[in-house]
Amino acid sequence: MKHGLMIGGFGANAGLRKVFNDKWVISSRKLDNSPDYYRSFGNHRVATYLRKKGWDIECLDYTFYMSDDEIRQYLDDRITAQTKFLGISLLFPLAYISRNRLQGVVNWMKRTHPHVIIVVGGVKAFVLTEIGNVDYYCAGSGEYALEAILEHEFNGGPSIKATIWKQGQLINAYRDYPAHPKPDARISYEERDYIEPYETLNVEFARGCIFKCTYCSFPLIGIKGNMDRCQQDLHDELLENWERWGVRNYYITDDTVNDRQDKMEKVADAVRKLPFQPQFSGYARGDLMIRHGEKTWEDMIDIGFTSHSYGVETLNHKSGKAVGKGMNPEETKEGLLKIDEFMRKNMKKDQYYSGSLTMIAGLPHESFASLDAGKEWLNKYWGHHSVAYLPLRINSPEEIAQSVEAENMDINNSDNFYKEGYTFEYREPDYIDDPRVREVIKGMLQAKQYMLGTRGKVPWNFWVHPSGEYDYVDMLQWTYEWMDDRIAQGSYATYCFETNVPTAQHKDHPANIKHHFKQYPLEVDATNLHQFIISYIDKKLGRTESKTDE
Repeated sequence: MKHGLMIGGFGANAGLRKVFNDKWVISSRKLDNSPDYYRSFGNHRVATYLRKKGWDIECLDYTFYMSDDEIRQYLDDRITAQTKFLGISLLFPLAYISRNRLQGVVNWMKRTHPHVIIVVGGVKAFVLTEIGNVDYYCAGSGEYALEAILEHEFNGGPSIKATIWKQGQLINAYRDYPAHPKPDARISYEERDYIEPYETLNVEFARGCIFKCTYCSFPLIGIKGNMDRCQQDLHDELLENWERWGVRNYYITDDTVNDRQDKMEKVADAVRKLPFQPQFSGYARGDLMIRHGEKTWEDMIDIGFTSHSYGVETLNHKSGKAVGKGMNPEETKEGLLKIDEFMRKNMKKDQYYSGSLTMIAGLPHESFASLDAGKEWLNKYWGHHSVAYLPLRINSPEEIAQSVEAENMDINNSDNFYKEGYTFEYREPDYIDDPRVREVIKGMLQAKQYMLGTRGKVPWNFWVHPSGEYDYVDMLQWTYEWMDDRIAQGSYATYCFETNVPTAQHKDHPANIKHHFKQYPLEVDATNLHQFIISYIDKKLGRTESKTDE
């Protein structure tokens, strides 16, 4: 049987870190939610599809927590004469160290196992093309694109629709091998995946997003038509994971889970047929939650979708309208409080409600005064939920101009902000007092230095707001000050997409999980999750799991 390997987990930064008392923790003192301590999903979804086509595919997760020697040991152990390809799944841009590590693994593969083709896949071309010395880059959902590559390479199939990039070929899967809609987008895990009942797995309800927010750079936006999963296929996936592994906790990978009321009704109908109650976390538009009303909220409770991340972005009306979030802030505030009250009154036993908010600092028409006004309301009325502010990120015109045509398959949102009057300064920032801000700027400078060597001479730059009142560095500082204020007042509930930590930590007492969505320690004990990851790695390295004969 033809054999392939698919690995994931090369994350953007370290999600877990060790402290002096040998406990492993996640910290509230951060500005992002790293995907490093989540099980990968793109590799498993494509692997499930290829197994139906007769391939033996093994997946490897949590590679961030493996040493380079351990990754090489794993690959040496699995690769045989029947191994045809290595697939590498990437979600977000890699940190400087992670990128160098992955490049080292790729270079080693080319030297040690030259018969194995290497395919790097993910949603954004610019993330994939940071890695050199590979055979194919696949930007987009990869089921049909990877199938076409394998047919071409090993069965004499048609030539691949691609653009030459570095030593390999860059494929625009969104356009040339579209896998949306994908009614049968289930993931089926294997014994050699070592799934545990307390894990939080990933599931897809639909693919793509019907909206096109100004700041969004994900490719499948503004999608027309029905992109939903088959209701029976979704039911069967959840049932299989319950019966085989005892899993009930999930992250929904949809860009917007609650885009339509009838979608929530269909998912609720599927879940009500299950012999257990699952629990889901995912992205939901707050304005749609408010407008869809209590019938949809009831469906969400029946689904178990009570852990939400609302992309509210701003509480300034002009700013919201400028980026596609035009609901009046007073209506937003009133609606959020109604949702909070409804969920807490009507949730089922052992369910928890997370109304996490994500906000953007530095949008058009936003001022320090409007930011502070929004902060005042959030601290007064939304202190029992997680609220994450991130500074607006925009590429400069020079960065975009230096990108080759092949990279332009990525959605670029920067033009939307040029039109609003954002400009760029080309100098290194003045001395920065806050060491956290200095560390972020240091990382960005490293990225710029990398770009100098690979994508043309792009100088250090940062945006200046159209008002002239502040720039990117000011907003970075403001977001840290925001976080300090929240911590000082005791407002640091668990974020919607951190549920896998308390789920693992309280695996023997699941009723305790809900307390993390009111308030939790600044550094949450993640010992159980760490032990699971280490045990998983040990099992992967301890014996040959491939079903392929030598």
